[in-house]
Amino acid sequence: IAGDGVHADQIAGDAVQQEGRTREPSYFVRLQTGDDDGSTGDLQQQQQQQQQTQHQRRARSSSEAPARAARRAGGGVDVDDYFVGADGVFYPRGGRLALHQHDWRLLAAAKAMALLHAANQLQPARARLGVDAFGSAAVDGMDLVADYDAWQARVPGAFAFCGYPILLSLRAKAQIMQVDAARQMDTKLKEAVISALFRSGTRAQPHLKLLVRRHCLAADSLHQLAAHEQDLKKRLRIEFAGEEGVDGGGLTKEWFMLLTRELLNPAYGMFTQDEGRAHWFNPAALETGNQYFLVGVVVGLALYNSTILDLQLPLAVFKKLLRPGAYQSLGVCPQQGASQGLSQGLGQGSSQALALLTPSAQLRAQLSEMLGDVAQFRPQLARGLRQLLQYRGADVEHVFCLTFEAAYDAFGARVAVPLVPGGAHMAVTSHNRVEYVQRYLHWVLTDSVARQFEPFRRGFYYVCGSNALSLFAPEEIELLVHGSGRDWAASDLRAVTDHAGFDSPAGRQLCEWFWALVAEMTAAERRQLLMFVTGSDRMPTPSQLHQFRVKLVLLGNESARLPVAHTCFNQLGLWAYRTKDELGTKLMMAITESEGFGLK
Repeated sequence: IAGDGVHADQIAGDAVQQEGRTREPSYFVRLQTGDDDGSTGDLQQQQQQQQQTQHQRRARSSSEAPARAARRAGGGVDVDDYFVGADGVFYPRGGRLALHQHDWRLLAAAKAMALLHAANQLQPARARLGVDAFGSAAVDGMDLVADYDAWQARVPGAFAFCGYPILLSLRAKAQIMQVDAARQMDTKLKEAVISALFRSGTRAQPHLKLLVRRHCLAADSLHQLAAHEQDLKKRLRIEFAGEEGVDGGGLTKEWFMLLTRELLNPAYGMFTQDEGRAHWFNPAALETGNQYFLVGVVVGLALYNSTILDLQLPLAVFKKLLRPGAYQSLGVCPQQGASQGLSQGLGQGSSQALALLTPSAQLRAQLSEMLGDVAQFRPQLARGLRQLLQYRGADVEHVFCLTFEAAYDAFGARVAVPLVPGGAHMAVTSHNRVEYVQRYLHWVLTDSVARQFEPFRRGFYYVCGSNALSLFAPEEIELLVHGSGRDWAASDLRAVTDHAGFDSPAGRQLCEWFWALVAEMTAAERRQLLMFVTGSDRMPTPSQLHQFRVKLVLLGNESARLPVAHTCFNQLGLWAYRTKDELGTKLMMAITESEGFGLK
């Protein structure tokens, strides 16, 4: 059983398809019983054969040198750059450990962890271990960028931990994605410079620069993104019209936050929100596919530029992005196709574990998974469907009075959609209620939003189409996009804050006043403070905190002035206020009345 993102079924040794590409099967090591003293003669013989193959390949290296150089230029890894040590490990000729040979011990351990992970995925959502429960700190300490390069380069006979991403923590995966994104940005920069050299009168544009007006933020942003589709993988720089300032990261974070809030405005009608929960695509939206394409581009840009969005999308969106067809098999008769749909929804590596379940157990797991996903954005519907399934009476038809129809609100008007031909005249009974729930869930998650989701998906992958994305579970991508929605205490922020200029007794007193005021703030006020200082009102995930620092600086004695923030550097400057009340008044005015580079 393979982990999420693995390119080959390493148990059966068969090639598999993922994201339109076929990867050759890994070499399958058969574990044979050795002598009583624990000898491993078969393994040693196999290692000798692999070393002999390496020597034969080097003998042919002179004719393959041009192709090998091209692979190096493209950032790939060539196996001839490494030698096999006596311990069965690939060592680079530069002396740095990069790859592992296909050791049966690593393979067996990885498969055992993948099996436990698949079993965990079959548990109810509330009873599962977290996505980081299977990670290993020892693996995180390795050179995972080289491991990622080897995984992409399909090095024969090498074990890559990226083939079993469940062993990697979210922090390690995020680092790999950042390196991969930086490489793509550098490539785009080189292309821009080379293009300018060969085109007379053309100036190289190293960044994707957007000039937007605050009162027309959504229109300006979407129009300029559409006009610069070829530059979306360049480094993003934002400039607000009529405002001074150089974007060192703070303006980009503010732009993302303001844009997503405007796109979620009910006046646009692109998304719906039920009971204050997550946003979902509006089946009755009048916007064109191009608008949803650009929304997908914005989400992809945020992930690509390591920026947290104030965009509450449910987990179902990220499952559909990372696992195409996750909900496709729901619109079937009660038990047909349940295993296939559930294995897609739970991720790769669960299909063989599902085969151990009875059809009824597969069906229960399927319905539990999908109802949990729908409950994040339509909780009332999920509750109603659960009540229908749990009802023990035989008079379902008379108690619930349902037919095989789904319904949605189209700007105040109720629109009914038949789930089967003639569904308006087909009553839901105790015998067909499971099929009704399946078809309704399939309609909600797939059919009702197909027109909106497909361009959104294309826009997202237009920016984030690298192999690094396949390392993540949907829950992890959700964390990277949304950040940590949990409330935080003053001690959490203080732990990541550096102080400068507070060495004097008066400075130390001012610093204590500040943290006491932060501790007294409400959750909403703390979010406003974080927004004022960093340009985003959400704390990074725990895996990203090692990269998140805030700086508190004592500026001077001009106590009549308001505190000053430099969002590009996550820096807050305080003046030498004489009392705690004066500091509190000035601080609250700054965080509640500021906008851009001044006051509202």
